[in-house]
Amino acid sequence: APMLLAGCAERWDVDSAAMMPDKGDAFAQALHKVYVERAKFEKGESDWADVDFFTERARLAADGMPPAPQIAEERDLGGNADVKMNRDRLIAALATTAPKDTPEACAKAQAWFEHWMEQLEEGWQAKDIADAKDNFDTNMPNCVARTRISKRFTIYFDLGKSDLNVEAHK
Repeated sequence: APMLLAGCAERWDVDSAAMMPDKGDAFAQALHKVYVERAKFEKGESDWADVDFFTERARLAADGMPPAPQIAEERDLGGNADVKMNRDRLIAALATTAPKDTPEACAKAQAWFEHWMEQLEEGWQAKDIADAKDNFDTNMPNCVARTRISKRFTIYFDLGKSDLNVEAHK
C-alpha cells in the first residue's frame, strides 16, 4: 500500500514538475509554466485526475516534448462544435511559426483551451468555464506568426514615368 500511494503522490506532485529544468524551446518552457499553473488550480479543487493530466503535460513540456492540444473526444463533451472550431483554430496557429514568434501567447492559448474543455466536461462551475474560455479568447488572437521581410528594396521612377531612373539602376 505505501508503494502504491507513493506512486500516486508522484503523479500529483505539482511542485516537482514545476522545479524540472526546461530542456525545450521558448514555447515548451512557457507551456511548462502554464501547465503547472493549471495543475495547481486543479489541486486546489482536489480534482486529482486533472492534477495528474496537467502535471503530466507540464513534465512533457519541461522535457522539451510539448504535447499537442488535447482532442475533444478525450473529454465527454458531446461533440461540442465550439470546442472543435476553436481547437482547429489553435492547431492551425500552432502549425505556423507562431509558437516560435509568440511562445507565451501560444502556450497560454493551448493550456487555457484544455482547461476550458476540462471545465466544460465537469459542467457545473459556470464562472470557471467562462474564465477559462475568456482566457483562451484573450490569448488566441496573440498566437500569431510574425510577418518576416528579409530584404527591403526601393525602386525609383521619375514622376509620371514607368521607366527606372538612373538612381534605380545603381
